[in-house]
Amino acid sequence: MRLEALGDAAWQHVNNRYYDGAHYDRRYEDYVHDVQFWCDLAEASGRRVLELAAGTGRLSLPIAARGIDVVGLDIAQAMLSRAKSKAGADGPRFLVGDMRDFDLDQRFDLIMIACSSICHLLSDDDVLSCFASARRHLDAGGTFAMDLVLPARETAIADGQWRPRFGYLDPAGRGDVTVRGRRSYDVASRILTDELDYEFSDDGRVERATRVSRMYPFDQLCPLLERSGFAIRECHGGFGGEPLTDTSAIQVLICERAPRMAG
Repeated sequence: MRLEALGDAAWQHVNNRYYDGAHYDRRYEDYVHDVQFWCDLAEASGRRVLELAAGTGRLSLPIAARGIDVVGLDIAQAMLSRAKSKAGADGPRFLVGDMRDFDLDQRFDLIMIACSSICHLLSDDDVLSCFASARRHLDAGGTFAMDLVLPARETAIADGQWRPRFGYLDPAGRGDVTVRGRRSYDVASRILTDELDYEFSDDGRVERATRVSRMYPFDQLCPLLERSGFAIRECHGGFGGEPLTDTSAIQVLICERAPRMAG
Protein backbone atom coordinates (compact mmCIF):
# COMPACT_ATOMS: atom_id res chain seq x y z
CA MET A 1 0.00 0.00 0.00
CA ARG A 2 1.33 3.40 -0.94
CA LEU A 3 0.70 5.13 2.37
CA GLU A 4 4.25 6.41 2.66
CA ALA A 5 4.08 8.50 -0.53
CA LEU A 6 0.68 10.13 -0.46
CA GLY A 7 1.73 13.61 -1.48
CA ASP A 8 -0.44 13.84 -4.58
CA ALA A 9 -3.62 15.81 -5.07
CA ALA A 10 -5.90 12.82 -4.47
CA TRP A 11 -4.53 12.42 -0.95
CA GLN A 12 -4.25 16.10 -0.06
CA HIS A 13 -7.89 16.73 -0.83
CA VAL A 14 -9.27 14.12 1.56
CA ASN A 15 -7.66 16.00 4.43
CA ASN A 16 -10.39 18.62 4.87
CA ARG A 17 -13.86 19.18 6.34
CA TYR A 18 -15.68 17.44 3.48
CA TYR A 19 -14.04 14.16 4.51
CA ASP A 20 -14.62 14.62 8.25
CA GLY A 21 -16.58 11.49 9.12
CA ALA A 22 -19.17 13.06 11.40
CA HIS A 23 -19.84 15.90 8.96
CA TYR A 24 -19.96 13.50 6.02
CA ASP A 25 -22.57 11.35 7.76
CA ARG A 26 -24.70 14.37 8.62
CA ARG A 27 -24.46 15.65 5.04
CA TYR A 28 -25.45 12.30 3.51
CA GLU A 29 -27.82 10.96 6.16
CA ASP A 30 -30.70 10.89 3.65
CA TYR A 31 -28.61 9.32 0.86
CA VAL A 32 -30.10 5.84 0.97
CA HIS A 33 -31.43 5.18 -2.54
CA ASP A 34 -28.55 2.83 -3.42
CA VAL A 35 -28.39 0.78 -0.23
CA GLN A 36 -30.88 -1.90 -1.29
CA PHE A 37 -29.11 -2.40 -4.62
CA TRP A 38 -25.68 -2.96 -3.07
CA CYS A 39 -27.01 -5.20 -0.30
CA ASP A 40 -28.86 -7.35 -2.82
CA LEU A 41 -25.84 -7.58 -5.11
CA ALA A 42 -23.64 -8.58 -2.19
CA GLU A 43 -26.03 -11.37 -1.19
CA ALA A 44 -26.26 -12.61 -4.76
CA SER A 45 -22.47 -12.56 -5.25
CA GLY A 46 -21.33 -14.59 -2.26
CA ARG A 47 -20.21 -14.17 1.32
CA ARG A 48 -17.00 -12.12 0.99
CA VAL A 49 -17.18 -8.46 0.01
CA LEU A 50 -14.52 -5.79 -0.37
CA GLU A 51 -15.68 -2.18 -0.57
CA LEU A 52 -13.06 0.20 -1.94
CA ALA A 53 -13.41 3.81 -0.74
CA ALA A 54 -15.68 2.57 2.05
CA GLY A 55 -15.79 5.94 3.82
CA THR A 56 -17.83 5.96 7.00
CA GLY A 57 -19.36 2.56 6.30
CA ARG A 58 -22.60 3.86 4.79
CA LEU A 59 -22.81 0.73 2.63
CA SER A 60 -20.41 -1.70 4.34
CA LEU A 61 -22.41 -1.64 7.56
CA PRO A 62 -25.84 -2.61 6.14
CA ILE A 63 -24.20 -5.27 3.96
CA ALA A 64 -22.48 -6.76 7.01
CA ALA A 65 -25.80 -6.66 8.87
CA ARG A 66 -26.99 -9.32 6.44
CA GLY A 67 -24.37 -11.73 7.77
CA ILE A 68 -21.84 -11.08 5.00
CA ASP A 69 -18.10 -10.83 5.65
CA VAL A 70 -17.11 -7.29 4.64
CA VAL A 71 -13.76 -5.54 4.42
CA GLY A 72 -13.82 -1.78 3.89
CA LEU A 73 -10.73 0.02 2.55
CA ASP A 74 -10.28 3.79 2.48
CA ILE A 75 -7.44 6.29 2.34
CA ALA A 76 -9.18 8.87 4.57
CA GLN A 77 -8.42 7.96 8.17
CA ALA A 78 -11.00 10.41 9.52
CA MET A 79 -13.71 8.61 7.56
CA LEU A 80 -12.63 5.18 8.75
CA SER A 81 -12.46 6.34 12.37
CA ARG A 82 -16.12 7.21 12.08
CA ALA A 83 -16.88 3.86 10.43
CA LYS A 84 -15.12 1.93 13.17
CA SER A 85 -17.04 3.83 15.85
CA LYS A 86 -20.31 2.60 14.32
CA ALA A 87 -19.26 -1.01 13.73
CA GLY A 88 -19.89 -3.60 16.40
CA ALA A 89 -17.82 -6.67 17.12
CA ASP A 90 -19.44 -8.51 14.21
CA GLY A 91 -19.26 -5.54 11.85
CA PRO A 92 -16.98 -4.95 8.87
CA ARG A 93 -13.20 -4.88 9.13
CA PHE A 94 -12.07 -1.39 8.15
CA LEU A 95 -8.55 -0.82 6.87
CA VAL A 96 -6.61 2.28 5.90
CA GLY A 97 -5.24 1.79 2.40
CA ASP A 98 -4.87 3.16 -1.10
CA MET A 99 -7.26 1.58 -3.59
CA ARG A 100 -4.71 2.15 -6.36
CA ASP A 101 -2.35 -0.39 -4.84
CA PHE A 102 -3.27 -2.82 -2.08
CA ASP A 103 -2.51 -6.38 -1.01
CA LEU A 104 -4.91 -7.93 1.50
CA ASP A 105 -3.85 -11.59 1.04
CA GLN A 106 -7.50 -12.50 0.55
CA ARG A 107 -9.94 -13.05 -2.32
CA PHE A 108 -13.49 -11.76 -2.53
CA ASP A 109 -16.75 -12.69 -4.23
CA LEU A 110 -17.68 -9.03 -4.75
CA ILE A 111 -15.43 -5.99 -5.01
CA MET A 112 -17.39 -2.75 -5.16
CA ILE A 113 -16.62 0.91 -5.76
CA ALA A 114 -19.78 2.87 -5.02
CA CYS A 115 -20.97 6.47 -5.05
CA SER A 116 -18.65 7.68 -7.86
CA SER A 117 -15.59 6.93 -5.73
CA ILE A 118 -13.66 5.83 -8.82
CA CYS A 119 -13.71 9.53 -9.74
CA HIS A 120 -11.23 10.21 -6.94
CA LEU A 121 -8.61 8.62 -9.20
CA LEU A 122 -7.26 11.45 -11.31
CA SER A 123 -5.52 9.62 -14.16
CA ASP A 124 -5.94 6.57 -16.36
CA ASP A 125 -2.80 5.10 -14.79
CA ASP A 126 -4.36 5.34 -11.33
CA VAL A 127 -7.53 3.66 -12.55
CA LEU A 128 -5.58 0.88 -14.26
CA SER A 129 -3.59 0.30 -11.07
CA CYS A 130 -6.80 0.14 -9.04
CA PHE A 131 -8.41 -2.29 -11.47
CA ALA A 132 -5.30 -4.49 -11.48
CA SER A 133 -5.36 -4.66 -7.67
CA ALA A 134 -9.06 -5.47 -7.73
CA ARG A 135 -8.58 -8.26 -10.28
CA ARG A 136 -5.86 -9.85 -8.13
CA HIS A 137 -8.27 -9.96 -5.20
CA LEU A 138 -11.36 -11.14 -7.08
CA ASP A 139 -12.19 -14.81 -6.82
CA ALA A 140 -12.90 -16.84 -9.93
CA GLY A 141 -16.53 -16.25 -10.81
CA GLY A 142 -16.57 -13.11 -8.68
CA THR A 143 -18.17 -9.74 -9.46
CA PHE A 144 -16.51 -6.34 -9.78
CA ALA A 145 -19.08 -3.54 -9.70
CA MET A 146 -19.20 0.23 -9.52
CA ASP A 147 -21.53 3.14 -9.93
CA LEU A 148 -20.49 6.61 -11.01
CA VAL A 149 -22.00 9.79 -12.32
CA LEU A 150 -22.12 10.69 -15.97
CA PRO A 151 -20.18 13.89 -16.77
CA ALA A 152 -23.07 15.90 -18.24
CA ARG A 153 -24.90 16.01 -14.91
CA GLU A 154 -21.88 16.97 -12.83
CA THR A 155 -20.53 19.60 -15.21
CA ALA A 156 -23.87 21.37 -15.71
CA ILE A 157 -23.10 23.90 -12.96
CA ALA A 158 -19.34 24.04 -13.56
CA ASP A 159 -19.42 27.75 -14.34
CA GLY A 160 -17.22 29.08 -11.53
CA GLN A 161 -20.13 30.84 -9.84
CA TRP A 162 -20.64 30.70 -6.07
CA ARG A 163 -24.04 29.32 -5.08
CA PRO A 164 -25.69 27.65 -2.05
CA ARG A 165 -24.98 23.91 -2.03
CA PHE A 166 -26.25 22.24 1.15
CA GLY A 167 -26.64 22.56 4.90
CA TYR A 168 -27.09 20.42 8.00
CA LEU A 169 -27.00 20.51 11.80
CA ASP A 170 -23.48 20.70 13.18
CA PRO A 171 -22.67 17.20 14.51
CA ALA A 172 -20.93 18.91 17.43
CA GLY A 173 -24.36 20.24 18.46
CA ARG A 174 -23.46 23.89 18.05
CA GLY A 175 -25.92 25.29 15.53
CA ASP A 176 -25.98 24.87 11.77
CA VAL A 177 -23.45 24.36 9.00
CA THR A 178 -24.23 26.13 5.72
CA VAL A 179 -22.18 25.31 2.64
CA ARG A 180 -21.80 27.31 -0.54
CA GLY A 181 -19.57 26.36 -3.40
CA ARG A 182 -18.33 26.92 -6.88
CA ARG A 183 -17.39 24.34 -9.49
CA SER A 184 -15.04 24.39 -12.45
CA TYR A 185 -14.30 21.79 -15.12
CA ASP A 186 -11.33 21.30 -17.41
CA VAL A 187 -12.54 19.55 -20.55
CA ALA A 188 -9.11 18.36 -21.67
CA SER A 189 -8.19 16.60 -18.42
CA ARG A 190 -11.82 15.90 -17.36
CA ILE A 191 -10.90 17.25 -13.90
CA LEU A 192 -13.79 18.67 -11.88
CA THR A 193 -12.90 20.99 -8.99
CA ASP A 194 -15.33 21.92 -6.20
CA GLU A 195 -14.43 24.69 -3.78
CA LEU A 196 -16.69 24.55 -0.72
CA ASP A 197 -17.00 27.10 2.06
CA TYR A 198 -18.37 25.69 5.33
CA GLU A 199 -19.89 28.43 7.53
CA PHE A 200 -20.57 27.58 11.18
CA SER A 201 -23.45 29.50 12.74
CA ASP A 202 -22.15 29.27 16.31
CA ASP A 203 -19.13 31.49 15.75
CA GLY A 204 -19.35 32.58 12.11
CA ARG A 205 -16.11 30.91 11.07
CA VAL A 206 -15.68 29.71 7.50
CA GLU A 207 -13.58 26.71 6.44
CA ARG A 208 -12.60 26.14 2.82
CA ALA A 209 -12.48 22.60 1.44
CA THR A 210 -11.44 21.62 -2.08
CA ARG A 211 -12.71 18.43 -3.68
CA VAL A 212 -11.10 17.25 -6.90
CA SER A 213 -12.46 14.46 -9.08
CA ARG A 214 -12.19 13.19 -12.64
CA MET A 215 -15.06 12.35 -14.92
CA TYR A 216 -15.19 8.94 -16.63
CA PRO A 217 -17.73 8.67 -19.46
CA PHE A 218 -18.79 5.16 -20.39
CA ASP A 219 -16.75 5.16 -23.60
CA GLN A 220 -13.61 6.15 -21.68
CA LEU A 221 -14.13 3.65 -18.87
CA CYS A 222 -14.79 0.58 -21.02
CA PRO A 223 -11.28 0.39 -22.54
CA LEU A 224 -9.72 0.71 -19.08
CA LEU A 225 -11.79 -2.22 -17.84
CA GLU A 226 -10.89 -4.27 -20.90
CA ARG A 227 -7.18 -3.53 -20.53
CA SER A 228 -7.42 -4.66 -16.91
CA GLY A 229 -8.93 -8.01 -17.77
CA PHE A 230 -12.59 -7.28 -17.02
CA ALA A 231 -15.69 -7.80 -19.13
CA ILE A 232 -18.89 -5.85 -18.52
CA ARG A 233 -21.69 -8.28 -17.73
CA GLU A 234 -24.40 -5.67 -17.19
CA CYS A 235 -24.65 -1.90 -17.48
CA HIS A 236 -27.56 0.21 -16.29
CA GLY A 237 -28.56 3.83 -15.98
CA GLY A 238 -29.91 3.48 -12.45
CA PHE A 239 -30.20 1.19 -9.45
CA GLY A 240 -33.52 -0.18 -10.65
CA GLY A 241 -32.05 -1.65 -13.83
CA GLU A 242 -32.97 1.31 -16.03
CA PRO A 243 -31.26 1.36 -19.45
CA LEU A 244 -28.11 3.46 -19.77
CA THR A 245 -28.80 6.40 -22.07
CA ASP A 246 -27.34 9.81 -22.83
CA THR A 247 -29.75 11.33 -20.29
CA SER A 248 -28.96 8.92 -17.44
CA ALA A 249 -27.66 10.51 -14.25
CA ILE A 250 -25.46 7.56 -13.30
CA GLN A 251 -23.90 4.47 -14.82
CA VAL A 252 -23.95 1.16 -12.95
CA LEU A 253 -21.42 -1.37 -14.25
CA ILE A 254 -21.37 -5.01 -13.17
CA CYS A 255 -18.25 -6.79 -14.41
CA GLU A 256 -16.50 -10.13 -14.26
CA ARG A 257 -13.01 -11.40 -14.93
CA ALA A 258 -12.43 -11.88 -18.64
CA PRO A 259 -10.35 -14.91 -19.68
CA ARG A 260 -6.72 -14.01 -20.24
CA MET A 261 -5.75 -14.49 -23.86
CA ALA A 262 -2.86 -16.88 -24.51
CA GLY A 263 0.26 -15.55 -26.19
